[in-house]
Amino acid sequence: MYQGENIDTLLERMQVKPIDLLPIQILFKEIASPMERFGLSSWVPFLPLELFDYEEFDIRSPENWIEHGIIDGIRHPLPATAFIPNSEVNEENRSSFDLDRLFHWVHVAALDYQPKEKLWKVMTLDGLKRTFFLPKLLLMMKAEDPVNFANRIISAIALRKKCEEVIRH
Repeated sequence: MYQGENIDTLLERMQVKPIDLLPIQILFKEIASPMERFGLSSWVPFLPLELFDYEEFDIRSPENWIEHGIIDGIRHPLPATAFIPNSEVNEENRSSFDLDRLFHWVHVAALDYQPKEKLWKVMTLDGLKRTFFLPKLLLMMKAEDPVNFANRIISAIALRKKCEEVIRH
């Protein structure tokens, strides 16, 4: 239904950079200076983005998404796009990639959901079949409205920034 919209391009138009979505542990590994990470004028987030996910943006519950993939009594993976580590980056070539290229959006199959951890198990469809466990905020189902999904991300980023500013000051 919404497959014509590219989430990468849409987020870029909405001024969301890949660095805004990077996991905190990646940012902390890449940005060594405590002053850069925790200073009063720091741009580096220190709280995980998924803490600020407003789930009301989701058009279906996780259980409903799973049911959406059941056809003739057989459970099928759900087509989706996920924000995951760039498979081209490794320890030897890491210095040739800037922070905005460490992760990217790729096609995946959403295989399962873990309700206790609130994580989706996904497998990449890039030929490498890598698996990841991701919060919904980093996983857009193909049946989702990309604009609504992008607004969900923007809402989480804005709320995280507001909370971190209160903590810093």
